[in-house]
Parts: sequence; C-alpha cells; structure tokens
Amino acid sequence: MAGNKPEDVQRLADMIAPNSIGHLTDVLFRWLRDSHDAAHDLQLQRKDDRGDWYNDTSFGTDRYQYLVQTAKSLRDELDDLLVDRGENSLLLKLPRVAVYPFRVEAGPYKPIRNISDLRKELLSDEPPSDEETRDLHLLTRKEALVNGRELLLLPWTGSERQGCTGIWAGQGILEGSLINWGWIVSLDTAAEGGGTQVHPTPLGPIPTPDVFDGHPPSLPTLRPHPERPHGSGG
Repeated sequence: MAGNKPEDVQRLADMIAPNSIGHLTDVLFRWLRDSHDAAHDLQLQRKDDRGDWYNDTSFGTDRYQYLVQTAKSLRDELDDLLVDRGENSLLLKLPRVAVYPFRVEAGPYKPIRNISDLRKELLSDEPPSDEETRDLHLLTRKEALVNGRELLLLPWTGSERQGCTGIWAGQGILEGSLINWGWIVSLDTAAEGGGTQVHPTPLGPIPTPDVFDGHPPSLPTLRPHPERPHGSGG
C-alpha cells in the first residue's frame, strides 16, 4: 500500500485490538469533524450590535472544549475504551495503548508550536529531570498517565473552513519542535458513510521498522470537509 508500510498498518491493528483500524478511524474522524462543526456554529453567535469577538483563539477553545467534554461518548462506539482527562490532558485508553490526540497545524512532519510541559513530557523519551523522582524510582507523569500501556500518538489537522482534514497514528519522539517518527500510518476515513475503500495518502520518508508477518488490513477513505464561510481562520 503506497504511503503506508504494510508492517506499520499491521502493528497498528495489533495495538488497537479488539477495534479495527477502519472502525476506530471512522469514530475518531466523526468526533473531530463534529468538534469543528460545533465550534464553527458558536462563532456565529460571538457578536452583537457593539461588534464581534470571534477569532482563531475562540474557535480553537470551543473546538478543544467540545472534544474534552464529549470524549466519554466514544465509549458507546469503541470496545474497552477508557477516557482519561487527568493532568490537563486527554487520553483515550484501549487495553494495549493510550491514544493521545493532538492538533498539528501542517501535518505530522512540520514543527509543533506551543508545546506545553506535559505534552513535551508525553512526547519525550528522556528520563525524569526531577532528582527526587529518579532517586525514589517514582513514576513520571507520562508513566502514570499511560499506566503500563504503550503511547500511541494521534496527530490531526483541521481548520474552521475545512473541518478535520487529516488523521495519523504512530509512535515517535519529540526532538526540538519536530517529532522523529519511528513509524506512522495515515488514516483515511469516509466523511460520509458507505463502506470502506483504499485511498492512500503519501507521507514523507519514514524510518524502516521491524517487519511483522501477515497481511495488513485495508484503510478507509477520508474526504475533506467542503470549504465553508467562517468567522475566523482557525
């Protein structure tokens, strides 16, 4: 499959079982798409006879709050899902992995802006800097959050004009403002229902991982949201 390495697709399928890649992608894409729609609708209300106050910040805040406040609804659609909103983060926990969704402005290979301390720790492979934590062998925040699971990164792109435009899944380490991906898969899902199709999205060069046996599952197709009028460019 062009753009996605078969062994990476198989690795992802093993990690998210008992859910399939197609089903997980459909559920997450609809959730992300709905967050853009809901935030867009709210921007139209941010005005009165004195003026308006919608902007990139208000759109991004409304979109984030939608995701945080509605995440538990995903338990009705994904088998064995636990939602963890602790430590100012949002993790979607399956039996083997803790899925960390986060927005990237221009795709997974571009610099990440506004990296919080917690995000830096989640994306880092460095030992704890706190001396007491090291000496007492205490759990780091990352270890406490994933609770024995592997961390699966889920970067996504989207804007008010187009909605959710891309989703990826993989594992990598933050180096400066860039993620050095060990492996990554582009997830494509149909914006409207109707079955699954293979529609690969070429990514960039990816380091060669270990090879897994077996045939990889097919991925569904993502179609971007039609461009629409907007209150901001976020």
